[in-house]
Amino acid sequence: MKKDEKSKKKRNKMGAEDKKVIRREISKLLRREIPSLTLGSLAMIGSSLSNQAMPRLLGKVLDSYSSSDDSCSNSSSKDTQVLYAVVLGGGLASWIRTVCLNRVQLNLEGELRTHVFARHLSAKEEVEVAKVTNVWQEDIPKVTAALTTTFANVIRSSCSCGFALYNMMYLDASLVKLSATMVPAIGASAMF
Repeated sequence: MKKDEKSKKKRNKMGAEDKKVIRREISKLLRREIPSLTLGSLAMIGSSLSNQAMPRLLGKVLDSYSSSDDSCSNSSSKDTQVLYAVVLGGGLASWIRTVCLNRVQLNLEGELRTHVFARHLSAKEEVEVAKVTNVWQEDIPKVTAALTTTFANVIRSSCSCGFALYNMMYLDASLVKLSATMVPAIGASAMF
């Protein structure tokens, strides 16, 4: 019984030490990817900003085309050009975000797989193939997705909420009050 407790404590201690080593390795790998993560994050913000600007710009273009005055043709042309620029800029930002974050994710997966493989090759005890395969197929993709995709989703959601709040305040501050009071009440009543 005492041997089992000692071996369990030893395994738990080794597990905690392994986690610290793995965290240090992941931090070291992430530091190398900071430029791509930064560019991808900035592109994510640009893409979210263009998505939030589209309704207002489209409304301006439609309003200017619906008026029959010839003096509006110059402003509608400018508004249309701005709309084109925002659409193209948003598409480019979305492409840059996708490329950068996917590149980081693939680089991290490759490096982590190399570390896992090297670690198990240098292990003194016999390694279970199923364990290594499980780490390769499930754990590493989850970690890299959490570091890239989940991070990007948090940025996108934060930007969308912030920009939507700004747009509502710009249109009418009473919309914010209504949303802050009624939407949680309706959501809570829908749950019961």
